Amino acid sequence: MAEQSMFWETAGVGHGPVSGYSQQRVYNWLRKTLLGDLEAAQGVLANFDNELEVTGTSSPLSANTGAAYGYGFFYENLSAKALAVTTPSVGTTGGRINLKVDWTAKTATIEVNRNTDGIITIPALDQTPESVYEIPLYTFTITTGGTITLTDVRGYVHFSTKVSTEMLDDLAVTTAKIAADAVTAAKIAAAVAGNGLAGGGGSALSVNVDASTIEINADTLRVKDLGITSGKLGADAVIAGKIADGAVDVTASLANDIVDDTKVGNRVPQFYRRQGGSATDWTTPGTTERTPTTVRMQGGSITVALGSADTVQSATVTFPVAFSQPPLVLVTIESGGLVDQVLVAYSDSVSASAFLAVVRRTTSGTARNYTVHWLAIGAE
Repeated sequence: MAEQSMFWETAGVGHGPVSGYSQQRVYNWLRKTLLGDLEAAQGVLANFDNELEVTGTSSPLSANTGAAYGYGFFYENLSAKALAVTTPSVGTTGGRINLKVDWTAKTATIEVNRNTDGIITIPALDQTPESVYEIPLYTFTITTGGTITLTDVRGYVHFSTKVSTEMLDDLAVTTAKIAADAVTAAKIAAAVAGNGLAGGGGSALSVNVDASTIEINADTLRVKDLGITSGKLGADAVIAGKIADGAVDVTASLANDIVDDTKVGNRVPQFYRRQGGSATDWTTPGTTERTPTTVRMQGGSITVALGSADTVQSATVTFPVAFSQPPLVLVTIESGGLVDQVLVAYSDSVSASAFLAVVRRTTSGTARNYTVHWLAIGAE
């Protein structure tokens, strides 16, 4: 018969059978409705008693209450069932706990299927319709000491239908609709991982990093130490108002000497060029244009005391941090209110670590303290 339907009480008329519906017609109806073409791997009824959970770490294990469909046959376990597992003597051995449907015995029962002593491989399922059909519940290994390690492989009944949003309460998928830990890497399509991500299709999602600027360290995404090089900063990239106080830790975030005069921004002063006769000693006169490499600026104020008979005096200034070569030193003086004398302040004997701040006046006179301000610019 090319077509058939159920259930008709017509005793041979139309699709109604003459002597009632056969066992095969009934279990095939349930199998196709509740399992589709997934009868080899699923059948446990979710949220029914204890879902046939198996527990224990040694023999006997315990199969809890629950129900399932084994190839369309309904099975129910009404109380905990002890499952004896023989301890191997040769070596660790693999096994299964299955729901076994037996057409000859006309039963569906939970059974232990242990492999040959010392073979750790999990034995194959016997899935022969009209004879014996096993659906998996758990796999296990058992050591010669009797220790059992269980792995849950239960597959649950999935009604053979398409799911639409109208079938969900309030037309929304909420956390209550998704079982805990149900969305695994295997359930995420690889296409979900867009630009900058990898994974899906069975692999965990991850962030793509170049490992030179950005890295994963102890499960944390961060800028690699000294990972920001000059090529990573556009011209004028460092602008005022965009960096919090103390936010840039040069030793941890930026490679040494990468923020140069092309990267610091228009509102940050640039020491662009200098002229001089020496590539190292900035005090040597000359007209050769030179591009500084490392530049240090230091400044301060000092008092130079002139007695009543003095026309010139000096004071030694030691730089807070020594330069690598003698720097340029610029000095100014506060006159202290004098208008009847010509005052001059200048630097002398400039070295990499100090200089003399000199004050000269045209005539002797009142003893006074003169304040000299200085600014030194040179190579680090």
